[in-house]
This record gives sequence, C-alpha cells and structure tokens, in this order.
Amino acid sequence: WNLESDGPLKIDGEWEFYKNRLYSPNDFDSNSVIQKSYLPVPGLWNKQSSDKSGIGYGTYRLILKNLPQNKIFALNINRIQSAYKIWINGKLMNTVGIPGINKKESTAGWSSDDIYFTATDIECEIIIQVSNFHHQKGGIEHSIYFGADQIISARSLRLSAVSIFLLGVLLIMATYHL
Repeated sequence: WNLESDGPLKIDGEWEFYKNRLYSPNDFDSNSVIQKSYLPVPGLWNKQSSDKSGIGYGTYRLILKNLPQNKIFALNINRIQSAYKIWINGKLMNTVGIPGINKKESTAGWSSDDIYFTATDIECEIIIQVSNFHHQKGGIEHSIYFGADQIISARSLRLSAVSIFLLGVLLIMATYHL
C-alpha cells in the first residue's frame, strides 16, 4: 500500500484482543500478558459473545510492519463509543474518558480524533485500552484509518466540510418551513 498515493488505509481486520484486561505497553514488554484472542475491528465485542449488553473492558493490539522510517503518520479514530487510551510505540498519545474495570472507576468519553506520530522504526505497535460501562455498544465500532499526515488531515477536513454543508442545508430548510 502506497500511503502517499493510495490514500488512507483502513486498518480493519483481526486485532489481538485481551478481554477483561487493561494492558499497557509495559505489560507487553515484560511478557506478562495472558488470554490473547482475536477480534475483528471494526466490530463490537457484544456481537461476538453471548452477553449482548456491551458492558466490559479490554485491550486491543496491532502491529503495523514495513513502514518508512522518520515519516509523519496519522491515525483517524472515529468515535469509539466509550472510554479509551491509545499508545503508539509505547507512548501515550490520547485519552478519551477514563477507562476502568468497573463503572465506578471509569468515565465515559466520546471523541473523533486525528493522532499524529513519527515512525522511528519499520514497525509500529498500536495499543488501545477500551472500557464501556455507560453505552449499549462496546468495542471499536468504526474503522480506524492510517496514512500520511497530510492525507489524514485532508480526509478529516473533507468530512468536516460535508458535515457543515449538511448542517447549513438543514438550517435553511428549517428556516424556510418556519
């Protein structure tokens, strides 16, 4: 995939998933992780199990390989419906809400974000802790896009422009009908 000319890449597919575990990069470095399974992203964990409530928590992990070094890349995360933390190559890049192991220890969050980072190696490890105790959908529901920084920025700008245009159309229609 040519990240410069082919546009952003949806990093959909089977991600490592650690149910009922909130692992950080240190846990993977020390090989203290257990209960690895695979879960499709995008996909809700409540559609993958008998418990349909969406309540729970877990850690997603993906390693991207063969990246050009010393280039600036970005991830576009579109509304994970609950609290999450994301690390890229061991560095905490973003926190939305407070992920926790129960409702008392967690705080829900909701945000769409672009996360920029520099690839210092040919591999990139992405770790996302997700917890959900406040919403009916648990897990990563939408695709995560990966690409060159300017490609992701342009994509986000286009989506914002379309949203503003549609809002304007709705306001004009509402005003006309009033």
